[in-house]
Amino acid sequence: MTPTATQAPNQRGPNQGARNQGPARLRVVLVTGLSGGGKLSVLGALEDLGFETMDNPPLEMLADMVGHSERGLAIGVDARTRGFDATRVLETLAALRANPGLRPELVYVCANEATLLRRYTESRRRHPLAPQDRVSVGIAQEQALTGRLRDAADLVVDTSDLPIGTMRRRIEQHFGADTATERLVVTL
Repeated sequence: MTPTATQAPNQRGPNQGARNQGPARLRVVLVTGLSGGGKLSVLGALEDLGFETMDNPPLEMLADMVGHSERGLAIGVDARTRGFDATRVLETLAALRANPGLRPELVYVCANEATLLRRYTESRRRHPLAPQDRVSVGIAQEQALTGRLRDAADLVVDTSDLPIGTMRRRIEQHFGADTATERLVVTL
């Protein structure tokens, strides 16, 4: 995705910290979750807040992307990403937390199985982890793959019964202009 959002003149953008609160730390948010859970909707909401977005880069590129960010950056990475592994994601998060110039968080986006099955039926897509099998098999595999990430998440967003407008408002409240730190959002 490319940046398309504009901001009002008096709003703080993704790379501006609060006044009189010391040096701003670049906010790094790793967002992961289940396919069909709403990751792209979260990325869209972040893009509307002024973040530059990218979906599914290889995990080994994340450190370089953080080092070259000039403004908020939202990066989507999930089980389809080359090299995806919950342990590697948690190691990446730990490395980001070791950097005093960053304020990392882990966000997990999900939905219950009935909602995921309905979404796959409506879109007529196959699950990326079970392209030749039932969608429920792919969902179970992905839940097993990402369970540790859900357990370690600072924020879990369950979109099962969450209208898109409400989800967007929650993202805006959590990552919006009133946040006192700079932001870099990495979606896993």
